[in-house]
Amino acid sequence: MNKVFIIEDDKDILNLLNINLYKWKYEINIVKHWDNLLEDIMDFHADIILCDINLPVKNGFYWIKELRKYTKIPIIVISVDSINNNVMHAVELGADDYIMKPFSINVLVAKIKALLKRDNALKMENKFSFGNNEYNKLTNEISNNNGIVVLTPTESSMIQILLQNINQIVPKNELLNLLWQGGNYLNDNTLNVNLSRLRNKLSQINIKHLLKNERGIGYKLVEYE
Repeated sequence: MNKVFIIEDDKDILNLLNINLYKWKYEINIVKHWDNLLEDIMDFHADIILCDINLPVKNGFYWIKELRKYTKIPIIVISVDSINNNVMHAVELGADDYIMKPFSINVLVAKIKALLKRDNALKMENKFSFGNNEYNKLTNEISNNNGIVVLTPTESSMIQILLQNINQIVPKNELLNLLWQGGNYLNDNTLNVNLSRLRNKLSQINIKHLLKNERGIGYKLVEYE
């Protein structure tokens, strides 16, 4: 069942969406505490977000911009005819589509289905398996039966390099050059700190042991141990 998070404060619209999207077999979640909105969306593991522009705490532009710092979850803007230019601004900030109020549920569902289909296709193109684990390049996530961890951009780059050389040692100098090229070359200590953080993330899903430190040589990621 796909999950839809709704960022909206109009109770009539929320009720309309809740009733109709439930009929289409979508699981719905709404804003409960504006202070924890981003955390609630991530904890819910939403597949798609519906976002109004005029909101009681900050506006939709703010939330779209904030969301795009952390996730590429598809966003559909729900807005009114009188702010068409604002809707286009929302798209420029990272929204994927929009629908005007009043809207047809059938049209909204068609948009949701189209974005989910596109998103699923992108995810499949960007998923890499190693052992019983899966790395998603699109979302910077590593998942297995023990859970999911979200990597920082640097951690994600390290995993990609190690996956490209799975079961093989990547020398420290090579790893440094690949990670911080273009004039941003840093030292061994920076590399060690970032690898330590990555190892801590992997420990959260019980695969810390798959990241090997070949002392004095480099690092490697193995599929099994």
